[in-house]
Amino acid sequence: MRYERPRLLEGYDRLDGILEKKHVAVIGAGGLGGLCTYLLAAAGLKNITIADDDTVEDSNLHRQVMFNYDDIGRVKAECLKREILKLDPSVNVRVFEKRVVEENFADFVNGADLVMDLTDNVATRLLSSKMCLKLHKDFIHASVAAGEGIYCAFRFSDPEFVKEHGCYACFAGADAKPQFRGITGPYAEQISAEAAQLAMECFIGKPVWGQLWVHDMEKRVIRHFRLIRDKGCAVCSHEI
Repeated sequence: MRYERPRLLEGYDRLDGILEKKHVAVIGAGGLGGLCTYLLAAAGLKNITIADDDTVEDSNLHRQVMFNYDDIGRVKAECLKREILKLDPSVNVRVFEKRVVEENFADFVNGADLVMDLTDNVATRLLSSKMCLKLHKDFIHASVAAGEGIYCAFRFSDPEFVKEHGCYACFAGADAKPQFRGITGPYAEQISAEAAQLAMECFIGKPVWGQLWVHDMEKRVIRHFRLIRDKGCAVCSHEI
C-alpha cells in the first residue's frame, strides 16, 4: 500500500520495483541533499550512499528540514541516515565519512547507478562532473541561490552522450566562481524536490537526459534548455 498513489501515474506503476534495485550516491546532505535523498527513499530507493562531512549549525535549520535543534554539532550525513531509517528501516544507507576528492571518488561511487551533486560548492560540482564522466556514471546536478535554481541530467554511461551534450563545465565554465547569496527554506525545498523528481524520471525512462531547467522562483517561471557541448571545453573535449 505504501506506493499505491504513485502507481496511479503513467510510468510510475513500476517505479518502486526499479528503485529497489538502484543505488544512488548523493553529495551533500543539507538544504538540497537532505530532503531530496529522503524523498527518494520514500519513493522506494533502497541503496543510498551519502557524502557530507559538515556538521549541523543553527543557521541551517531554516532550510535543512531533516535536522532539528538537538542535531546542532552533529554530522549531517549521520543525522540524515537516522531520519531515512525512521522512514524505512529496510534502506541500506552508507555514510561516506570523508570529504569527496578525486583520489577517493571511485570508492564513493562504487556500485552506484546515479550520482547526484547537491552541494553549494562550485569546486565539488566541477569535480563530480569530471569524475562521473571519467567513470561513466550517470550524473544529476542541482543547485539553488537566492531565488534561482537549476537542475540537469547527464547520461555519462552512454559514450555518445558527451559528443552532443557535453558536461557540467560546458555551460558553467571550468573556472566557475562561487557566490554567497541568500536563500529561503521554501526556495531550497522546491529545487530539492525537483532534483528527486528528475532522478525518478531518469529511472523510468523519461527523456530528461541532456536537459537543463532554470527555475526563477521569484517570478515563478521555469525555462528549459537543451544542453550542447562546448567544443573547446577543457574538461570533456579529450573524451570525444
